Amino acid sequence: WLRSRFGSIDRLNEIYGKAWTDFETVHPPASGSDFTEMFLWRHWASDAVAGHLRSAAMALREAVPGLFLM
Repeated sequence: WLRSRFGSIDRLNEIYGKAWTDFETVHPPASGSDFTEMFLWRHWASDAVAGHLRSAAMALREAVPGLFLM
């Protein structure tokens, strides 16, 4: 998710003032004490949930043509 969003670890570090060495060293925050990590994790989580909802809606629309989803 980070790689597709920022392109490079250098770009991510530049934007947020961090010094991560690669994307594999960026982990979900253990606590809410680091604003940047929590901010990135929350954005990832909301994108992940939206993706699951899109997949479920697509499957429902294929299974029941004309289904109204809200």
